[in-house]
Amino acid sequence: MNLLLIEDDNNKSKQIINSIQEAYFNNVNISEAHSFQKGMKKIRTENYNCLLLDMTLPTYDIETNHSGGTTKKFGGIEILEEMKMREIYLKTIIITQFDTFGEGKNLITIKELREQLKRDFSENFEEIIYYNSSLTTWRDKLIKILDRYSKGVKN
Repeated sequence: MNLLLIEDDNNKSKQIINSIQEAYFNNVNISEAHSFQKGMKKIRTENYNCLLLDMTLPTYDIETNHSGGTTKKFGGIEILEEMKMREIYLKTIIITQFDTFGEGKNLITIKELREQLKRDFSENFEEIIYYNSSLTTWRDKLIKILDRYSKGVKN
């Protein structure tokens, strides 16, 4: 199975990759992107079976001489919008460290966001998982979804 992980947090990225490789005995290819722009480029130019996507992303890769540009608080949704507009169909699992999004009267819970994503991006959206590095529930949910999805996928 070929996966694309778009995640800017190195520790979170390592935990996700290690968990998947452990569960699949390295029988999976995982490509990485660390920003909105790099992620969209990979989505447009390479083939994947599934996308693992962070919600909040820098616009560009963060480097020693570049800050990564503006942080896109809903970068994950923007990627789903781009995919929809370009008619790119790729099952997507969002893995986020936040359980609420937005501010003030625009604040929504992860449950409300899940319903919105199901409604607006039904062709691509698979699930949203709350990530907490000190818990394993996120890992169990991710592996369960990938197991279900991977049954028909050949490497």
